[in-house]
Amino acid sequence: LNPSDRIALQVSHGFLHSPEALEPEVDVRRTTASLMLSRSLRPGADWTTTFVWGVNTSSDRPATHSLLADSEAAFGRASVYARVEFVQRQAHDLKLDELGDRILPVGALTAGAAWRLGTNRHFQLHAGAQAAIYHVVDELVPAYGKRPFSFEVYLRMSPPRASGMGSMPD
Repeated sequence: LNPSDRIALQVSHGFLHSPEALEPEVDVRRTTASLMLSRSLRPGADWTTTFVWGVNTSSDRPATHSLLADSEAAFGRASVYARVEFVQRQAHDLKLDELGDRILPVGALTAGAAWRLGTNRHFQLHAGAQAAIYHVVDELVPAYGKRPFSFEVYLRMSPPRASGMGSMPD
């Protein structure tokens, strides 16, 4: 649903037959909802924010939820962005079989910037850098450390952005 050229809403529900190769006998029902807001800051500059919620349910496991808030401000050839994520994962998905079927929360905060190096009608080339810090519960510290952190520098080639909702993070 797009009530305006600056707002997009989505709700979906689906049945996934055997989505995980390691657990072919487990079927999943997935429900998602999202809200995308975009506004012009000035000519050639846009700010887009997206909120996403999702839940996976199956007959033999507890439901797992995820939340995401993602925001990007694009200024001509440069953009800055930030993302906050929260997911619930089953211990065995994180290769922690000794914790059984426990549901563990994982959080992440990512911030970065990208620069468009070139564009043609088939693709855009960007260079960027981002850093992320993660929140882990005590049970995950032996596997991931007390304060996991990552940093990356990247080169990305993507299709040209469509007009309408501003610049969506990809």
